[in-house]
Amino acid sequence: MNVPYNKSHTGSHVVQEWMDKYFGIHPMNWRLARSNFRIGGPLAIDVYVISFNSNWLIEYQIKCIRKFLAPPFNIIIVDNNNWLYPEVSQGLSDLCEKEDVCYLKAPDNHYQEEQHFDSTMKLGTTLSWLFHNVVKQRKPDYFFFLDDDCFLVKPFDPRDYLEEKGMYGTVSRNLPYWNLHVIANGFKFDFVKDEPLDFRASYKFSLDTGGANYGILYNRFKMEDYMLEHTGHRYTEEDIASKEVIIYVCDQNELKKSKRF
Repeated sequence: MNVPYNKSHTGSHVVQEWMDKYFGIHPMNWRLARSNFRIGGPLAIDVYVISFNSNWLIEYQIKCIRKFLAPPFNIIIVDNNNWLYPEVSQGLSDLCEKEDVCYLKAPDNHYQEEQHFDSTMKLGTTLSWLFHNVVKQRKPDYFFFLDDDCFLVKPFDPRDYLEEKGMYGTVSRNLPYWNLHVIANGFKFDFVKDEPLDFRASYKFSLDTGGANYGILYNRFKMEDYMLEHTGHRYTEEDIASKEVIIYVCDQNELKKSKRF
């Protein structure tokens, strides 16, 4: 996989060498990853939940998926901590064993290194690695990438949608360019199995995570055909995502105590 969207100060040949090595690394529990883990057969959905230092979120993710996602499905938790937080990784592995779901550990990531840190590129690289190293091996009918803090809140069965349109997600745009953001991104496997997908951000097209797929996939389709209806809900009187509120709370060192959160 080449690296046209890299913005690191490291020379592209260094990143290319790392990428070549990265995409040859198998995940922990590779035997389970390659097999039809737990539930397989027709119409199974593989759900890959990417976790970074957030085991309590994963606990609720598992509950929500089991409550709201139409079976059959496989829950696969992907530990993206790299060499950070080994105690959290161990806890996540224990949680997955307790809940009887698959635990995979992603390899060390170039974009986690302090001098090259880029959270968007790190996540996108991990998703690309998953697609080429795991999904293509398992060959599920459908697969989803899901952020650890994006939860199902009502019954959900994407199969008819994916049969019709091939891919699912929230449109992110920098017109005329667009992509489906990876926060909750799903595909019919046969729709993309032969595509050289790259889920990193695109600095060429100024698109967030998943945007590198614009030149690979999305430019062949109409953005309007993939627009989803959105409903917003406010749970606080103040907009806790505003810059002023975040800075005020952090400056007062009261993040955990604040009633705003």
